[in-house]
Amino acid sequence: MTESHKVCSVSSEKSVLRKLIFNNREVFLVEDIVFYGSYVAAPCARNVMEEALPYLGFYPEYTEEQIAKLNVTVPLLVDSDLELAQATLSEMGLEYTVVGEGKSVVGQCPSTGSTISAGGNVVLYTESGYKPEKVEVPDLKGFTAADANKTLTELGLNHVSVGANSEDSGILVEQQSIEAGEKVEPGTVITLTYLVNSQSG
Repeated sequence: MTESHKVCSVSSEKSVLRKLIFNNREVFLVEDIVFYGSYVAAPCARNVMEEALPYLGFYPEYTEEQIAKLNVTVPLLVDSDLELAQATLSEMGLEYTVVGEGKSVVGQCPSTGSTISAGGNVVLYTESGYKPEKVEVPDLKGFTAADANKTLTELGLNHVSVGANSEDSGILVEQQSIEAGEKVEPGTVITLTYLVNSQSG
């Protein structure tokens, strides 16, 4: 009589359980999975390269979809109903500050088409003849991304990042597009250029 068998497999992280049907009897075998060097080393190598490449001047390249999540383009809000403008900004993940008691937007900062980091703040003016207050730009050179963001947020200013993702670790502000000490309108966008901190880690 010819013998026949069928094999079924169930895998786990470290072993494979095989069920064999042999002459109408179930036979179970447990086989260990062999971990190859490349399988174990790849995650470690990736981490090393992520930290080493920026020192050589190679920074992450982001897709258009990823960039869209990092930065937001400010829409046209002037002449819009205030409530509509507020709803629009909220849907875009942006904060807003309303100046005046009017019901429609007569001015905004940043201006239409400006790029700001996600979560940034847009100032909405609702009364004609407004005179924006000025704030002094701080010296951000040497600041970490978190400290720079905190400082600018407290002053009502916006920023965009150049050179590296501001969410990356071990980076410091190397340059800023508006010099420290200058007086600017709240909502103004400052471009921050980051440099990898060789002392980090």
